[in-house]
Formats: sequence, structure tokens, C-alpha cells
Amino acid sequence: MLEQAGDRIDHIAIHRYTYPYDYDPFENYMAFAVNLNERLSAFEGLIRTVSLERGIKHFIGITVDEWFVTRIPANEIENHIDVNVDEWGVMHVTLAKKEGAPRRDWQRGINLEAALATALYLNTFIRHAYSVRMANFCAPMAMSLGLKERGSPVLLPTIFYPFELYSRTCGQLSLDVFWYGETFSGTYKDRSYNGIRTLDVTATLDKSKKQLVIYVINQSKEKAMETTISLTSGEFSGEVKVSVINGPDVKAENTEEKPNQVGIHETSLQVSGKSFIFTFAPHSVTALICAVN
Repeated sequence: MLEQAGDRIDHIAIHRYTYPYDYDPFENYMAFAVNLNERLSAFEGLIRTVSLERGIKHFIGITVDEWFVTRIPANEIENHIDVNVDEWGVMHVTLAKKEGAPRRDWQRGINLEAALATALYLNTFIRHAYSVRMANFCAPMAMSLGLKERGSPVLLPTIFYPFELYSRTCGQLSLDVFWYGETFSGTYKDRSYNGIRTLDVTATLDKSKKQLVIYVINQSKEKAMETTISLTSGEFSGEVKVSVINGPDVKAENTEEKPNQVGIHETSLQVSGKSFIFTFAPHSVTALICAVN
């Protein structure tokens, strides 16, 4: 398409579905983000290469028009595909359906793993903000984000919180972040990945508010990560608001019996100078909303 019609194309679409199996370890579930970053980088390189070869001078962006993360029950692959066709999002799906049962009767469990995966997607979109100009969340929205029949109480599933947190705090400018630390290994689509950084980090800046927001996903199931956060220019100038999405374990989900197992906990601290130390809790999504000058 790029070679034959690149001068007429403004965006090129990519679908990216993530399907770990129920029996896959947590580390494999997290490894999909490395594969996603690789795919987007490959698309970016492909666009640059063809544009150079064909003399295409205008910018061609990427639209992630369908993406989805879920665990597939080992004996429900065919049914799973029926559920997820033409949708993106993050749902831990447990199917308990009889032959011919309507979709509304299927049971869906959305746990903390899914919230972490949602945040990994959002971090990836920020990291590739130069090229990724659109990422659409479509059909699963009502089912995933707690919308129910009239008169029923709203139950907020785990993936509501990354959407709420990022949409409320994300700045207009994606920053180039350098980070290093402990790593882990995982396998996704029969490909082994080593050296996956346990902390997945992005950051944005709102110049008008002088507000830096650092998004950190700790992909460790058990280990807290003490981290030094430093600026190469500018300084921290006062309050840092801390918002943490977490729950008791990676399988925790919000149910009618326990509606608040996973949510956002907010605190603050006072910081000045060019750096400070913060400890990221296991299996958590953290936004550090920092005043800077």
C-alpha cells in the first residue's frame, strides 16, 4: 500500500491483539509489551524506508485501530475469538457458556493483570507518540467499564482506573526517558525475550502548567522497586502528587461482593532539587504528578 499509494495515504493502520493462555505465567503476560514496541518500531521504520525510496514528503502516521489483551482459556480458543472479533481493549475473559448462550450470559472477569496490561499499552502509545496518532477503544467499552442495566449499581472494573488516570493527567508533550534497573524474562508467541525491564516508564510534560507526569508500571509480582528519579534539566519545585493503581495480588478483581479490591490510592510528598527517591509497589501502576521549573 505504501509503495503504490503512499502519496495518497495519511495514516496506516495496525491491529495488535495479545492472547496469552490461562496457563502462561504472569511474566509471559507482561512480555507482550516488548513485542508491541517492536512492532510499532518496525512500522515506523517501514514508513521511513518507503517514504525515502518513493520520495514521499508528507508525514504518514500510524493508527492502532484495534487492540486487545486477554487470557485465552486453553479449551476455549474458538469461543474466545467469537467474543473478541473487531474489538480492542483489555479483558481477562473466563468463558462459562453453553452452546448457543447469548453473549450477555458469558462471564467476564477483569483483574489487576488487565489493568497493568492496559497501562502498558498506554505507555507504549506515549512512547511512540510521534507516529501513533490514533488508538481507538471501541466495542468492549460498555461491558468493560462497568456500565450495567438501568437501576443497577455501577461496578468499576480494574481497567477503568488506567483510563481515568492517564486521561486526567497526561501532558501534551511526550518526553524521551532513559531508565535502567532490574530485568525479567518472558515468552510471547513462542519468542523468548530476555532483559525486559521490570519498571516500564514513560513521561509527559504540560508546559503551561509546568507539570511533569511520570508513569511507571512495576511488573514484578512480589518486589517493590526503590528508584532514583532525576532530571537532566530543570528542578522539582514542591508537591508531587502520587496516584497508585493496585490491589492485593495480580488476580484481584472488583466484584459485587468486593467492589473496591482494585482502585487508585492518592498521596503526596514534597520534593525539591534535581532528584528524589521513590519506591514503586509490586504489580502497580503509578503516576507521579510533579511540579517543575
